[in-house]
Amino acid sequence: RHCRTMSIISPQYPPTNRPSRAQALFSFATADREQSVLRAGQPVDIAETAERAGSAVWCRLVVITDKYSQHWPWVPLTFLAVTHVRTEEMPGHRFHSGHIEPTRGLACTADGSRMVTGSWDHTLRLHSSVDGTTLATLKLPDGIQRVAVCDHEAVRLVAVACFDGSVYLVHLETFAVVGRLQGAHMGHVWSVAWDRAGRRLVSGDLNGKMAVWDVASRTLLHRQTGHSDSIADIAMSADGRLAVTASWDRTLRVWKLAANGDCACVQVLEGHTGSVQACDLSSDGALVVSVSDDLTVRLWRTTTTSSS
Repeated sequence: RHCRTMSIISPQYPPTNRPSRAQALFSFATADREQSVLRAGQPVDIAETAERAGSAVWCRLVVITDKYSQHWPWVPLTFLAVTHVRTEEMPGHRFHSGHIEPTRGLACTADGSRMVTGSWDHTLRLHSSVDGTTLATLKLPDGIQRVAVCDHEAVRLVAVACFDGSVYLVHLETFAVVGRLQGAHMGHVWSVAWDRAGRRLVSGDLNGKMAVWDVASRTLLHRQTGHSDSIADIAMSADGRLAVTASWDRTLRVWKLAANGDCACVQVLEGHTGSVQACDLSSDGALVVSVSDDLTVRLWRTTTTSSS
């Protein structure tokens, strides 16, 4: 089947104590029909947080899915499925997101207690991951393709990639717009990613252009063209020195980000025969994982001579 999203669970715990991503997704696929989160429809986006409970580590995974109504087949009903994943059990629950058009953005707060969703219906919603309650709703000028949360001590913001060519900054507590990054993209902003400290933001658009922003000053640091088609996803290393972009031109590009905001492509990852839909980086930036419409998942090393 086509895969449109993936990510790496943060390796903050030893691998022996951490459920693997493949294990979690296998649990989704093989769970009892009444419990399976995939019965809601096609997975669109996934977010995760990790927490330690006694000697075990639980990874809270949130899957966003679309299921088209039998009465109005052109209108997707978006569901959020929340589950705690361990090797032997998968308790969870499912609820409607409240959006009335496709939901394409999903992110969790650092503690996993709240979730943010963005939709083509122009709304951004804050949900409780406990019972699915909508805690706040914000209307934006245009459709939303992707959201990214920075839940840091000094920065608590949601970056919202919008169809009007802007990236909106929304405060997590007040859920109000506190900034707008514009001037770099002429078309839909299709992807967005934070560095861990929340100092810089990287965005990509439907035309294959990438932009690096200084969040504090709300200024554009660098604009770069490399891809010949839309940038579907962006990931950054934990130290913010590397970024990887996944594109519909069937390639991934690894970028080195300088302290002054300059960026340069240091590696082009070629091998997929279909559009690359999602990517992620290991915490040290040494490995890249990608999924594509060619029905493959690939693992790459971030060196100029690496191959999948």
